[in-house]
Amino acid sequence: QYDQFVLKIVPHYRQMIDALTACLPFHSSQTLQFLDLGSGTGMVTSQLKKNFPRSNITCVDISSNMINIARQRFDGQGTIEFIEADYCGMSFESERYDAVVSSLAMHHIRSAEDKQKLFQNIFSSLRPRGLFVNADVILGSSRLLHQAYMEKWKAFMREAVSEQEINEKWLPRYYETDHPFELMKELEWLKKAGFQDIDVAWKHYTVAVYVGFKGGEREL
Repeated sequence: QYDQFVLKIVPHYRQMIDALTACLPFHSSQTLQFLDLGSGTGMVTSQLKKNFPRSNITCVDISSNMINIARQRFDGQGTIEFIEADYCGMSFESERYDAVVSSLAMHHIRSAEDKQKLFQNIFSSLRPRGLFVNADVILGSSRLLHQAYMEKWKAFMREAVSEQEINEKWLPRYYETDHPFELMKELEWLKKAGFQDIDVAWKHYTVAVYVGFKGGEREL
């Protein structure tokens, strides 16, 4: 049910996830370590396993319901670990992961300070030349611009849900539970945390995929 509503509410969700995985500069034969923050029902993890079948993935989500659904989806796959926790309060192992990914999760972080600390923790958890890819809800750089973006989002939702549902369910939920920041501000925070080769891989008004790399030399 969650997976179906995402497709109706998030503009071009499949394109967004394709962009996220396209940023990962690895070969399908490599044995890799991935960390999926706010992993939900495992939609991104599923794509990671499809593209990189030898990968080991740690999935972290605060929702026990989401974790249980993901466990059922990947039943018997010993290369996927599930952790029920708030990733904002976690300590990640230093230089463990080849990539950290997240999708539609970090816009729930209310504090700019907390998000910057998380970016710093992610940076520390990456191996040399590892990368962080985030697909998430963002704000426009100005109020007028963001209003235009919101109109585009509402137009997208109208293709699948009623005007009443938009006004009584999805917009109130957005204003009550979502706390996105301006895209340009988040890119600045990546740079401040130490990331380099920062780029926006994909964007559609209120949602975007951005990436940042850790420096250093990878072991062959």
